[in-house]
Amino acid sequence: MEPDSKFKKLKMGANGKSINTVIGRGSVSEGRFRVETGVRVDGVLKGELISSGTLIVGESGVIEADLKVHDALVSGRIVGTLEAEGKVHLQAHAAFVGRIMTRTLIVEEGAIFKAECDAGGEIQVNEEASDETSRDVSEQNPARLNVRPRPDVRDHQAVEAEEAHTQSQKHALDEHLETMGHAVKEQETKNKELADRIEKAYRTAL
Repeated sequence: MEPDSKFKKLKMGANGKSINTVIGRGSVSEGRFRVETGVRVDGVLKGELISSGTLIVGESGVIEADLKVHDALVSGRIVGTLEAEGKVHLQAHAAFVGRIMTRTLIVEEGAIFKAECDAGGEIQVNEEASDETSRDVSEQNPARLNVRPRPDVRDHQAVEAEEAHTQSQKHALDEHLETMGHAVKEQETKNKELADRIEKAYRTAL
């Protein structure tokens, strides 16, 4: 498949890493991969990929893996975690399920995006549309775009409050169990004393 102009733009990334590792159509690769250059996937990749270059996923590409790259341009399908230092661009035929962590995220109209997103900089819907059109796309396809920005201070406070409540409940439960343990030990002592008295009385009667 001849790459379109957007793919050509990423043949040499901003970090100077060219695309010279290719998983071709019909190929299946499984395992843990560490690549210093960019990677193009037109086949199937499963496992883990770490690359300091650009990841390009063609329309026939399928990835089920944890990915850590510099940039990603996706026209195929990805299930997993994608961490990109720079930009993630989901084109119209792309499908992503999982979690994305990146500085800039671009989602074109038509892309399927069901994921948690930690975007530290910019989120765009349909790169070539105007701001008004982007808002319309977002409103028309609410199920396709599920973006969760970085947690703020209030989120941390809520988490801390929940953790404190959980710890309080755990402490109360521990105290209750300790009290029950003491009660059980006291009852066992009383039962033993009663058994000793009964045995002593029985022997006296004989």
